[in-house]
Order: sequence, then C-alpha cells, then structure tokens
Amino acid sequence: MIAYAWSMKQTLVAVILGICLWTIALVVEIARSAQSSTIWICVVGLALGLLGIADIARRNASARKKASLSPRFEQQYREEL
Repeated sequence: MIAYAWSMKQTLVAVILGICLWTIALVVEIARSAQSSTIWICVVGLALGLLGIADIARRNASARKKASLSPRFEQQYREEL
C-alpha cells in the first residue's frame, strides 16, 4: 500500500485548484443555459471546496497548537511546511 503524505501547502493548492475548476465549470454551464441540476452540481462542488479550505485552516491551527506543546512535534511540523 502506498502512503501519500501531502503537506498542508500542497493540500491547500489542490483544494484551491479544485475551487477554480468548479467556478469555471459553473460559469460555462450558466453561459450554456444548462439544466439546473448541472448548475447545482457545480455549486455543490464549489461549496465543498470552501469547506475544504476551512478544514485545512482548522487542521493547521491544531497542528500549530500541538507544535507549541511538544518539541518533537514542532520539529516534524516545521519539516512538513
């Protein structure tokens, strides 16, 4: 089994890229006068991306708190960034 260890910055870039792509898809579908279900799919994708950013911020704050409590974790946290 392959483990993928992404840093928080890489995860944030991926989520922002996804948000941009969902926004482009939404604009294209609105311009095409697409069905409402297709437009809603784009809106939900965009909303989930925004929730993803909030989750990344929460995890980052939690990691910083742990880093301030444990010198060993602080070193690991700095290497990840």
